[in-house]
Amino acid sequence: EVVLAQRPVAAVLSTSPPVGSHLVALELKRRHGLPWVADFRDPLRGNPFRTRRWFFPYDGPLERLFFRQADALIANTDTMANLWRRHHRKIDGKVSVIWNGFDPEDQFDPTPPDSGSRRVLAHVGALYGRRHPGRLLASLVRLILAGELAADRVGVKLVGPIDGDCLEVNREAVDSLRSWGCLDYDGKQVSRDDARRAGLSADYLLLLDLNEQEVDLQVPAKIFEYVRIGRPILAFTRRGSPVERILKGSGVPYRAIHHDADDATVDDAVRGIFNLPASSTRPSPWFEEQFDGRNQTRALAGILDRVRGGSPIHEASIND
Repeated sequence: EVVLAQRPVAAVLSTSPPVGSHLVALELKRRHGLPWVADFRDPLRGNPFRTRRWFFPYDGPLERLFFRQADALIANTDTMANLWRRHHRKIDGKVSVIWNGFDPEDQFDPTPPDSGSRRVLAHVGALYGRRHPGRLLASLVRLILAGELAADRVGVKLVGPIDGDCLEVNREAVDSLRSWGCLDYDGKQVSRDDARRAGLSADYLLLLDLNEQEVDLQVPAKIFEYVRIGRPILAFTRRGSPVERILKGSGVPYRAIHHDADDATVDDAVRGIFNLPASSTRPSPWFEEQFDGRNQTRALAGILDRVRGGSPIHEASIND
């Protein structure tokens, strides 16, 4: 209200989470008739990480209210946008997709891994809920006991906070790997700079696209950092997920393990990642153009122009 009193405002853009930002934008639209663009960086209804029971009674009604009242809706994956279109009538013309991405001015140069004779697969970021490395650790134990990988030549490093139950899922594997010197973690929060250094110093990078509901609506933000680092990526994800499609087009070597893979398939992928050269590969031109933050900003500007009666909408999209 203070800003509106000081200068003219052409439109309101709200981003969630938190959901409260959309409630404020809705009130501004009601009071002042301002065009409203509602941007969802996470879904509201169906969000696999909104697991507390008291969310459920109002997620659906709030989503319907926002979708009815907003002049434009932004999803950050095509999967999420398609889900909206199936569940809500008459919103197709409102929906656009603007993927997350990277700041091209945030430059860094790949550096040689510093793990010595041990090839290290690193996960950089928090572990919580179903997003845990249990199947990876179990596979590594099987491969070491079978003599297919050497305990003194491979390792896993977990960088960042770890919820209490994440490593209890497979405590036996955790204890075995730690006793062999193959598993390194302290569970502490790290700075962004330290997180990047950990990624740059690893031989391989681990991406856990896992959640309690086994849905593939979102893309972990770290994928954009991982791809720009350029080391081979081992990803646990669903078949055909946005993560897998991004990796497929990224130009960076990867192995994908789907949620329904059996142990033999998991072992093949884990063995395969440790046998790849730990060199850095530059992302493909497609990746650099598709997820360049400047292009995302242009797409958003086009949406704002449209809702206030200006130029047509421009949608950033990704194809199979």
